[in-house]
Amino acid sequence: METKRHPVNLKQYRKVSGKWQFVPVARDAKGAPDPRLVVIDGEPTSSKGGTFYLEFKHHGRRRQESIGTVPREALEAWRTKCAVLSGLIEPAEEPEEVVSGLTIEQAIEKYLIEVQATKGVKTYRQYRNELEWFRKHSKKRYVSQLSRSDAMALFVQGRKELVDGRPLNQKTINRRVIIMLHAMRSQGAVIIMNKGDWPKTIEKKVEMYQPEELKPFLAACDPEERLIFQVFLCTGFREREVLSLRSWSITAR
Repeated sequence: METKRHPVNLKQYRKVSGKWQFVPVARDAKGAPDPRLVVIDGEPTSSKGGTFYLEFKHHGRRRQESIGTVPREALEAWRTKCAVLSGLIEPAEEPEEVVSGLTIEQAIEKYLIEVQATKGVKTYRQYRNELEWFRKHSKKRYVSQLSRSDAMALFVQGRKELVDGRPLNQKTINRRVIIMLHAMRSQGAVIIMNKGDWPKTIEKKVEMYQPEELKPFLAACDPEERLIFQVFLCTGFREREVLSLRSWSITAR
C-alpha cells in the first residue's frame, strides 16, 4: 500500500555518536509519524533524549519549528500543522513569526545545574562565566531563535574585546563559543557550523625550565613550597590533580 505524503515532516534533533544532528521520526503504515520512535542507521530507537521539530514550507520558504520533547505533544503539533497547511482549519491569529519555548536564561540555568552535578567547582565556575559572557552579547531571547550566525557574531565580539589593553586570545574566544554551542545544543538549539567557520589558533611554544634554572628556584623556596613544586615537576600533574593527592606517603627531603 502506498503511503500518503504529508505537507509537514516531523524529525528530531539529538546527539548521535557524539554529534548533534537531525534524525527522522518513525512512520506507520499510512505514513503518519510515530514520535515514540526515531530511525538511526535504519533501526528504530526510542525518541527519549531529543527535541522534536516540524519542517514545512511557508510562502515558498523552508521553515523549522521547535515543538518540545514530548512525543504526544509533538504528534498533536504535527497534526495541527498539517491541517492548517492543507486548509482544513484556519491558522490561529498570531504575528508572522512567533517564537516560544525555552528562553536562553532558562537553558543556561538548566545546563549549569547539570555541570554542577557532574563536574568540579573550577569547571562549573568557568562555564558559568563563559555563558554569562554569551548571554551578555546575545541579542536573542529564545533557544529556538539561535543559529550559526549567533556563533559567528561571538567570534567577532571576542576579537573586539580588550583585557588589560590586549585583545582576547583566539583560543579563549573559540573555547567560549564551544561552551555556548554545547550548552545550547543540549537544550534543543539547532546550530550547524560549517567546516571553515573556526578561526585558526597559534600554538604557543612551551617554555621549559632548564636544570640550572630550577636549582636556584627550588633553593629559594621554603620546605613546603619546595615539596609542592617538586610534585608538579616529577609528576606532570595539573593543579586539581595535585590537590587530590594524599600526603601520607610524601615526605620532604
